[in-house]
Amino acid sequence: MSARWIVLCLAALLLPACGDSHEAAMEDSMDLMEQMAEVVEDIKTSDEAKAAADKIKEIAEELEELGKRMEELGDPPKDL
Repeated sequence: MSARWIVLCLAALLLPACGDSHEAAMEDSMDLMEQMAEVVEDIKTSDEAKAAADKIKEIAEELEELGKRMEELGDPPKDL
């Protein structure tokens, strides 16, 4: 699976939130997705995958926390 596909899937999950506080959350999500893409793009061997596992788990945990934050924000205003 390519890194771009992963980024697109994550974006599809996180893009519904937009706006003032929503905007900040989206910026954070884009930063995390870029970090994930960079880590995944550098993986060429199984040894590199094993070495990247901790960083991937760390980013995934940050995305989970961000998802909770976005849920707490609720739906963005309809005028956005």
